[in-house]
Amino acid sequence: MSGVALYAQNPWRRTRQLVGDLLVVLWVAAWVRAGLWVHDSVARLAAPGRTLEDAGSSLSDSLGSAGDTVARVPLVGDDARSPFDAAGGAADSIARAGVQVQEGAAQLALLLGILVAAVPVLLVVGAWLR
Repeated sequence: MSGVALYAQNPWRRTRQLVGDLLVVLWVAAWVRAGLWVHDSVARLAAPGRTLEDAGSSLSDSLGSAGDTVARVPLVGDDARSPFDAAGGAADSIARAGVQVQEGAAQLALLLGILVAAVPVLLVVGAWLR
């Protein structure tokens, strides 16, 4: 019982098949590499989000410490603390916005990276498999 041959017996036809297969493999590798490059490039957009998150967190911590210090002042401590608490809450919002920027950049990087690689690969591989 003989199995199905992957390539033709005719040397010229077999050479054409092998060259075609090699070109498809190179095409796929090139587009996967392009998709990874796009992903990495877009992922760099998260850097300002990290900066924003770090700045917001640092500001919130500093304002919280200042509020704690002011709260120890006799007679006016609690009243003097409330602006620091409010400003600390705003700083926390800045930090959360930084996290959202990072998450958005990561999602966009993944989506664009996959699309850049998948569309040309699927078009060529689909035609190649026919």
